[in-house]
Amino acid sequence: MPDKTALIRPFAKAGALAIASSAFLLQAFRSRDFKGKQLIAGLLPEALPVSNGIYECQGMTFDVDFKDRIQRDIYLGVYERHERAFLESYIEPGWTCVDIGANVGFYTLLLGKLVGRSGRVFAVEASPANFGRLNRNVSLNALPSCTLTHVAMTKSNGPVSFHTSPAHNSGWGRIGE
Repeated sequence: MPDKTALIRPFAKAGALAIASSAFLLQAFRSRDFKGKQLIAGLLPEALPVSNGIYECQGMTFDVDFKDRIQRDIYLGVYERHERAFLESYIEPGWTCVDIGANVGFYTLLLGKLVGRSGRVFAVEASPANFGRLNRNVSLNALPSCTLTHVAMTKSNGPVSFHTSPAHNSGWGRIGE
Protein backbone atom coordinates (compact mmCIF):
# COMPACT_ATOMS: atom_id res chain seq x y z
CA MET A 1 0.00 0.00 0.00
CA PRO A 2 1.41 3.45 -0.91
CA ASP A 3 2.37 5.96 1.77
CA LYS A 4 -0.59 8.23 2.69
CA THR A 5 1.53 11.34 2.30
CA ALA A 6 2.53 10.27 -1.21
CA LEU A 7 -1.15 9.88 -2.11
CA ILE A 8 -2.11 13.25 -0.64
CA ARG A 9 0.91 15.22 -1.93
CA PRO A 10 -0.49 16.05 -5.44
CA PHE A 11 -3.69 17.42 -3.89
CA ALA A 12 -1.71 19.34 -1.28
CA LYS A 13 0.50 20.82 -4.03
CA ALA A 14 -2.57 21.94 -6.00
CA GLY A 15 -4.04 23.48 -2.84
CA ALA A 16 -0.77 25.26 -2.11
CA LEU A 17 -0.68 26.77 -5.60
CA ALA A 18 -4.27 28.00 -5.23
CA ILE A 19 -3.53 29.48 -1.79
CA ALA A 20 -0.43 31.24 -3.12
CA SER A 21 -2.44 32.89 -5.90
CA SER A 22 -5.10 34.47 -3.69
CA ALA A 23 -4.82 36.77 -0.68
CA PHE A 24 -8.31 35.62 0.35
CA LEU A 25 -7.35 31.92 0.32
CA LEU A 26 -4.08 32.68 2.10
CA GLN A 27 -5.98 34.44 4.91
CA ALA A 28 -8.43 31.53 5.15
CA PHE A 29 -5.48 29.10 5.33
CA ARG A 30 -3.82 31.12 8.11
CA SER A 31 -6.98 31.36 10.19
CA ARG A 32 -7.65 27.62 10.42
CA ASP A 33 -5.85 24.72 12.05
CA PHE A 34 -6.20 21.32 10.39
CA LYS A 35 -4.38 18.07 9.78
CA GLY A 36 -2.07 18.52 6.80
CA LYS A 37 -1.56 22.26 7.26
CA GLN A 38 2.19 21.80 7.78
CA LEU A 39 2.42 19.75 4.56
CA ILE A 40 0.61 22.39 2.52
CA ALA A 41 2.65 25.22 4.08
CA GLY A 42 5.85 23.41 3.07
CA LEU A 43 4.63 23.21 -0.54
CA LEU A 44 3.75 26.89 -0.87
CA PRO A 45 5.91 28.67 -3.43
CA GLU A 46 8.33 31.31 -2.19
CA ALA A 47 6.23 34.20 -3.53
CA LEU A 48 3.03 34.81 -1.55
CA PRO A 49 0.35 37.44 -2.29
CA VAL A 50 1.54 39.57 0.66
CA SER A 51 4.55 41.78 1.33
CA ASN A 52 6.85 42.19 4.30
CA GLY A 53 5.21 44.08 7.13
CA ILE A 54 3.40 43.93 10.43
CA TYR A 55 0.89 41.12 10.88
CA GLU A 56 -1.20 39.53 13.58
CA CYS A 57 0.05 35.96 13.96
CA GLN A 58 -1.51 33.53 16.42
CA GLY A 59 -2.59 36.30 18.76
CA MET A 60 0.73 38.16 18.62
CA THR A 61 1.97 40.98 16.39
CA PHE A 62 5.09 40.38 14.29
CA ASP A 63 7.15 42.42 11.85
CA VAL A 64 7.49 39.67 9.21
CA ASP A 65 10.21 39.26 6.57
CA PHE A 66 8.95 36.57 4.18
CA LYS A 67 12.45 35.66 2.95
CA ASP A 68 13.01 33.98 6.34
CA ARG A 69 11.51 30.51 6.71
CA ILE A 70 10.89 30.86 10.45
CA GLN A 71 9.03 34.18 10.10
CA ARG A 72 7.06 32.79 7.17
CA ASP A 73 6.02 29.75 9.24
CA ILE A 74 5.03 32.03 12.14
CA TYR A 75 2.87 34.04 9.72
CA LEU A 76 1.28 30.88 8.30
CA GLY A 77 0.54 29.51 11.78
CA VAL A 78 2.62 26.34 11.44
CA TYR A 79 5.72 27.26 13.45
CA GLU A 80 6.31 24.75 16.29
CA ARG A 81 2.62 24.20 16.99
CA HIS A 82 3.11 21.30 19.43
CA GLU A 83 5.69 23.21 21.47
CA ARG A 84 3.37 26.20 21.63
CA ALA A 85 0.47 24.03 22.81
CA PHE A 86 2.66 22.51 25.52
CA LEU A 87 3.80 25.92 26.79
CA GLU A 88 0.22 27.23 26.80
CA SER A 89 -0.81 24.29 29.00
CA TYR A 90 2.21 24.51 31.31
CA ILE A 91 3.38 28.12 31.88
CA GLU A 92 1.49 30.07 34.54
CA PRO A 93 1.05 33.78 35.26
CA GLY A 94 3.77 35.16 37.51
CA TRP A 95 6.48 32.73 36.41
CA THR A 96 9.98 33.76 35.32
CA CYS A 97 11.14 32.29 32.00
CA VAL A 98 14.33 32.49 29.92
CA ASP A 99 14.45 32.32 26.12
CA ILE A 100 18.05 31.68 25.05
CA GLY A 101 18.49 32.06 21.32
CA ALA A 102 15.30 34.11 21.13
CA ASN A 103 15.55 34.66 17.36
CA VAL A 104 12.77 37.07 16.29
CA GLY A 105 10.76 36.50 19.46
CA PHE A 106 8.14 33.80 18.87
CA TYR A 107 8.69 32.21 22.29
CA THR A 108 9.56 35.51 23.98
CA LEU A 109 6.20 36.97 22.94
CA LEU A 110 4.30 33.80 23.78
CA LEU A 111 5.95 33.54 27.20
CA GLY A 112 5.40 37.27 27.80
CA LYS A 113 1.68 36.80 27.20
CA LEU A 114 1.53 33.68 29.37
CA VAL A 115 3.41 35.03 32.41
CA GLY A 116 1.54 38.33 32.25
CA ARG A 117 2.48 41.55 34.03
CA SER A 118 3.35 39.71 37.25
CA GLY A 119 5.92 37.46 35.51
CA ARG A 120 9.25 38.02 33.80
CA VAL A 121 10.81 36.86 30.53
CA PHE A 122 14.53 37.21 29.90
CA ALA A 123 15.36 36.86 26.20
CA VAL A 124 18.91 36.48 24.89
CA GLU A 125 19.83 36.77 21.19
CA ALA A 126 23.29 37.04 19.63
CA SER A 127 22.44 37.85 16.00
CA PRO A 128 22.29 41.62 15.35
CA ALA A 129 19.54 41.23 12.72
CA ASN A 130 17.45 38.90 14.87
CA PHE A 131 17.94 41.05 17.95
CA GLY A 132 16.67 44.11 16.07
CA ARG A 133 13.53 42.27 14.97
CA LEU A 134 13.10 40.74 18.45
CA ASN A 135 13.22 44.22 19.97
CA ARG A 136 10.69 45.50 17.42
CA ASN A 137 8.32 42.57 18.00
CA VAL A 138 8.42 42.96 21.79
CA SER A 139 7.68 46.70 21.33
CA LEU A 140 4.79 45.97 18.94
CA ASN A 141 3.24 43.73 21.61
CA ALA A 142 3.82 46.13 24.53
CA LEU A 143 5.34 43.49 26.81
CA PRO A 144 7.02 45.29 29.72
CA SER A 145 7.69 41.95 31.43
CA CYS A 146 10.29 41.10 28.73
CA THR A 147 13.94 42.02 29.21
CA LEU A 148 16.12 41.65 26.10
CA THR A 149 19.87 41.09 26.03
CA HIS A 150 22.00 41.20 22.88
CA VAL A 151 24.76 38.70 23.70
CA ALA A 152 25.89 35.16 22.87
CA MET A 153 25.67 32.67 25.74
CA THR A 154 28.37 30.04 26.19
CA LYS A 155 29.77 27.92 28.99
CA SER A 156 32.96 30.04 29.02
CA ASN A 157 33.69 33.69 29.75
CA GLY A 158 35.27 35.87 27.09
CA PRO A 159 34.79 36.91 23.50
CA VAL A 160 33.50 34.46 20.90
CA SER A 161 32.98 34.47 17.18
CA PHE A 162 29.34 34.40 16.09
CA HIS A 163 28.36 33.33 12.57
CA THR A 164 25.10 34.92 11.50
CA SER A 165 22.31 33.05 9.73
CA PRO A 166 21.61 33.20 6.01
CA ALA A 167 18.65 35.43 5.09
CA HIS A 168 16.40 32.42 4.36
CA ASN A 169 16.70 30.86 7.85
CA SER A 170 17.28 33.16 10.83
CA GLY A 171 17.70 30.15 13.12
CA TRP A 172 21.02 28.96 11.71
CA GLY A 173 23.30 31.39 13.59
CA ARG A 174 25.99 29.74 15.65
CA ILE A 175 29.01 30.29 17.80
CA GLY A 176 32.13 29.12 16.01
CA GLU A 177 35.81 29.45 15.44
